[in-house]
Amino acid sequence: VLPLLSNLRLSDETNIALSSTITVGSNRITLVDGSAIKVGTDEDLIDGTQVEFELANGTQATNPGGLGIGKIIFHAAAATDDLDAIVPGQSFVDPIFGSFKVDFVGLTSQVGDANREIIEIDAAGSGRLGVNFKSHHSGSTADAITWVYNKTDAASDRQDLADGSRNRFVVAEKELINQTGYVVLANDKEGGLYQVTSITNSSDATDASQDEITLKNVHTSESKTFKADTEGAGTISLEGKDYAYTYTFASTTTGKARQVRISMPESTGQDMILFPTIKTSKGAKIAFYEPTNVTLNNWDGAGGNLSNVSNFRFQDGDGYTSVAVSANTIGDNWTVGGTALNLTAGANSGTGEQSVIGAVGKLNYNFTNTGNNVLGAPDVTVYLTSPQGGNIINPALIIFEEKDDANNYEAVIVTTDSGYDGSSNGVGVGDLIRTVEADGDTSGTFGQEIRHEVDEDIYSDTDLWGSVFTLDQSDSNLYTASISYPDDQVEALVYVAENSASISSTVSGGTVSELGNVAVSDGEVGSVAGKSLIVVGGSCVNSVAADLLDSATPLCGADWEAKTSVGSGSFLIETFDRGSGNVATLVAGYNAVDTANAAKALTTQTVDTGVGKKYTGTTSASISLVEA
Repeated sequence: VLPLLSNLRLSDETNIALSSTITVGSNRITLVDGSAIKVGTDEDLIDGTQVEFELANGTQATNPGGLGIGKIIFHAAAATDDLDAIVPGQSFVDPIFGSFKVDFVGLTSQVGDANREIIEIDAAGSGRLGVNFKSHHSGSTADAITWVYNKTDAASDRQDLADGSRNRFVVAEKELINQTGYVVLANDKEGGLYQVTSITNSSDATDASQDEITLKNVHTSESKTFKADTEGAGTISLEGKDYAYTYTFASTTTGKARQVRISMPESTGQDMILFPTIKTSKGAKIAFYEPTNVTLNNWDGAGGNLSNVSNFRFQDGDGYTSVAVSANTIGDNWTVGGTALNLTAGANSGTGEQSVIGAVGKLNYNFTNTGNNVLGAPDVTVYLTSPQGGNIINPALIIFEEKDDANNYEAVIVTTDSGYDGSSNGVGVGDLIRTVEADGDTSGTFGQEIRHEVDEDIYSDTDLWGSVFTLDQSDSNLYTASISYPDDQVEALVYVAENSASISSTVSGGTVSELGNVAVSDGEVGSVAGKSLIVVGGSCVNSVAADLLDSATPLCGADWEAKTSVGSGSFLIETFDRGSGNVATLVAGYNAVDTANAAKALTTQTVDTGVGKKYTGTTSASISLVEA
């Protein structure tokens, strides 16, 4: 606009809104402070625009008082509510001068592409609830894992964390596990769900080699047997860790009465892991939860004061965080997380339960006096508290995301519905409660989620990491849910460029879009042969990128690295001659997140896109020129 200022005429009468007329050739633009912009001799309004004059002292120019104009601000927005979003493959063009545009190419990971995994929570039969996900360690997806057993009575504890045969899931370290019961073997890098299918204890107390335990990996169905090292004790080697186990039942004990305790190597001494996690194929972590009772001075079954819990350890998304526990006098006051908790027998009589809250990452846990204590047996029930308030009293899933750009490890809690309703013992999903933004709705229904237009029984929401949370209310009695979880944090590929520019970009799923009003695939790049290009995406999925690197076939992995000297965790920005004065700038990384960093570097750093210029980097802020 600056070259036109010689034709700019401003009125400066006191208390009169400033106005100006700009004439460019036969085109006329009329500007009135605080009003929409007008064009032509008929002064037609440009919908969605507004102009603002600012005085030289930075104040609004409603009463100039002799001060000169310091700035003219042009505002442009969508003309109507129907056009107030930019969808992939479309642009928003400056409606005033038509000189630039904003384009949304797409997301680095879109729902349904191969870089995501789906965690599904669905009914698994009458009175059962299942979950389906792929484990990181095995790479396998088990048949739907039944994890909620719904009782057929109206008792206050209507649901068990158990399979369809009511075999319990043990979620507390060294808690007794029945034969046919389940245990999550904690390993912050992996973790796995196992069923204890067999425990034997021979009558020969002098030969421990006859004693053994067999565990079956629920995801792979693979079973492994481990011999005892000594009478009553042995070692399980799974998930890249060694887990010590102990058993004390008599050789004549049969069935589920055979029990074992397993200790976790990621705790030491008298530390106790609660609600250990399993890592999924794309890096999320899943914990099975139910309210858990702990006898603080005999948590491991060893008895006596030497068995006092010293720390509860909970997953925070980045490992296990401790909540310190210490005893003053057995049966009197204990300290949990630095706060005194009165566990004297009957201390809560007539006054309600006494409890303290411990914060772990983005979650809170409630340690509550059970009210059933006797001297020498201080019991607490450990509850997960809802981000919406209150204890979660039925089984639930806790799904931790990886660290996002805000340095948080957010979580979503999958709760169950009320279960028994007097006529049916069906059980479904209650809600998806996210730590990033609690619904703030006490009615038990969704508050922030988007209701789908095509199917009004479906509600969805997303977060900073890019997970998509969906609740399906098609069956009014049994809701189901799914979480679409990306391999890396999702970023939006948004570009601002002059109106004549074209950008070819490969987003997740192999779709190539051009910045502008024409969408082309990389195979149709000839249709923009007369334009300069920005090519986003590596040569493994983008044939235009491969062509720029003089390859007729895709260059992937080691071939890409050999050709570009760009390995894992790195990217390049390199400009090539396309002839006839046109250039193509390749913006690509070793993987999707590296490509996203490259695109961010191009838009936020000083980059020379002259022919032959090549930059490399590892983060969007750390790029260096390697060829000039």
